[in-house]
Amino acid sequence: MNPGLMNKKLQLLRADGTENIIWQPVSTVWAKVVEGKNGLAVPMATRSPAIEITMRDTDITEADAVTFNSNRYLVTSVIQDTEHPVYLKVTAVQAPAYTADIYRPVKTKDSMNATVWNVEKIGSSVCSLFERYVTAKEERGHGETSTALIMVTPKSCILKEGDSVDVLGSRWKVTACYQMDQYKNRCQIERVADN
Repeated sequence: MNPGLMNKKLQLLRADGTENIIWQPVSTVWAKVVEGKNGLAVPMATRSPAIEITMRDTDITEADAVTFNSNRYLVTSVIQDTEHPVYLKVTAVQAPAYTADIYRPVKTKDSMNATVWNVEKIGSSVCSLFERYVTAKEERGHGETSTALIMVTPKSCILKEGDSVDVLGSRWKVTACYQMDQYKNRCQIERVADN
């Protein structure tokens, strides 16, 4: 590997926090970057622009993200170069950063000891959103459009089915949760709007 080819500046980001999770810059690295690829950030999502990165060995993992040319990318694989073990081959998929406020139904008792369900904000988290699918169905003569997205969060953000998130200026319901891997969590969120 010719070190002179590692002439692109990247910022390495790592999720930080438990209740209010944000991306924190941890280091700046120089790397060789190949653009023009497409990659899959998570199963069930559409393909997104991707980059292939060659960099010196560092503590980067699939839990991290990088910023390159003002775009944020989620790291999807980190492999040690077998020919030159001092280098890593990293794949990352473009994923704009959003902040989602997270709400959870909480069961309490009122003054008459009756069960009352309240929705309480439990925190916020950085996330990435990927298109899932759009369906249109007719029910009782009235059109309803359901938009579903795949939401990827750092591992420290644990969502449950039934939770709600405020992102993209709307309230979304968490309809399915998946423990993706040891680095990230994935859930499906849906917003239902009447036509």
